[in-house]
Amino acid sequence: SLVFVGVRVAGKPADETHHYGHGKAENLVTFTQTLVLGIFVLGIAAESTQRLAGEPSAVDAPWFAIALMAASVVVDVVRIAVMRRAARTERSEALAAGALNIAGDVGTALVALVSLLLVARGTPDADAIGALVVAAGVLFAAVRLGKRSVDVLMDRAPAAPVQAISAATTSAEGVAETRRVRVRGAGDRL
Repeated sequence: SLVFVGVRVAGKPADETHHYGHGKAENLVTFTQTLVLGIFVLGIAAESTQRLAGEPSAVDAPWFAIALMAASVVVDVVRIAVMRRAARTERSEALAAGALNIAGDVGTALVALVSLLLVARGTPDADAIGALVVAAGVLFAAVRLGKRSVDVLMDRAPAAPVQAISAATTSAEGVAETRRVRVRGAGDRL
């Protein structure tokens, strides 16, 4: 998958053409995933809006389909926990994006289950409304993740390390003043 490729490329050491290493490959993958999620969200929102404006569609969900969806949710929740832990441990934006993508799938499955149950009880628009709810949640999370990726790709300086370095250098013996501190993120390193 794209996340796997991004993590592998990001792990490569610095070389003659990439002096700071390849760490930003993860952020590039994360940004790409954000764009793909955005396209899917727009498609889902358009389709749902069209269904709400038109005739309700017939939705059929046999019990085994609902059971399979529930089992899929359980498996995906475990996958999310593992990926989030790995993302924190490795400070990997790509793994965080992968976990977000799976979380979107879990949210989709849960809302779909509730929507299908409501449709079965006589609320035909529940499916389209559920899709809009999922689309809004995924879009919100994708924008947050995309912003973090853009910040790294555009070399936005993280405030806390800059302040800590300034404080440490200013308080060092023999240092009269610290004028400028520059910090650049590259993967999981500063």
